[in-house]
Amino acid sequence: FGDLNLVTCSNRFQEFIKKQKLFTKYYFIQNSSWPSFIPKFLGIKIDHVLHSKFFNISKEKVVGNLGSDHRLLISEIIF
Repeated sequence: FGDLNLVTCSNRFQEFIKKQKLFTKYYFIQNSSWPSFIPKFLGIKIDHVLHSKFFNISKEKVVGNLGSDHRLLISEIIF
């Protein structure tokens, strides 16, 4: 997981997850993760939780920040 500074529809993001054999469940999420100083609906999602085939994401949400320019991304990961 991390701040990849890439949107899910970018070619670099798609090439990265394909090459690393990773997955992400939420390509589009209603609330953005960046920047935190504007309303969520105006931002973009550049923070992601990626997983291997052995894990899955059952829930994901974006909430307020802790003094960062990014909002906090909370995910529930299942094995």
